[in-house]
Amino acid sequence: MSPRTESQNAEIREKTRATILESALALFAIRGFHGTSIDAIASHAKISKGLLYHYFAGKKKILEAIIYNGLAEIETLFADTAVIEDPFQHIAVLIERSLTLADSNEHFWRLYISLLLQPDVWADFQTKFLAFAESTTDLMERLFRDAGVENPREEALLLLAIFDGVGLHAIINRDGYPLAAVKNLLIKKYGQKRLL
Repeated sequence: MSPRTESQNAEIREKTRATILESALALFAIRGFHGTSIDAIASHAKISKGLLYHYFAGKKKILEAIIYNGLAEIETLFADTAVIEDPFQHIAVLIERSLTLADSNEHFWRLYISLLLQPDVWADFQTKFLAFAESTTDLMERLFRDAGVENPREEALLLLAIFDGVGLHAIINRDGYPLAAVKNLLIKKYGQKRLL
């Protein structure tokens, strides 16, 4: 058997790193950050604890990578819409994508909500989250201003608070919450000139 190429080794490293992050995210979402041990993450990922430490210096570094990856995914989702010129259509697409993402990545949103309730952990990531929230608010404010809304900043803050509330309810009542209907109502409300 011939030795692996550097490309194959890089692919294995990336796959192992992704497995660690997926395992940690699943456990953090269910057990919380403090309720999840490094041993549990390694066991869930089916690797040794030593190998896990080869990739991450500790639990907070794993959490940091999960948060940064999650926020980067959202930023990519938003940046991808920058080509949409009509502000109403842009808002409608952001609503669609945001709530679809919240539905498809339940573990990340469970973790996000739990971190808000853990001040000792939240403090380490507050600056990153607040910077992300501010840039998102600025984007929505610009879109509402371009749409001719009277109070664009307040409307942006309201819509983002609605996102948080809808996401929370969708997580709490996973099988019973009418997420698709709520998403369509928000698109109808914010994606049309006559309703603003």
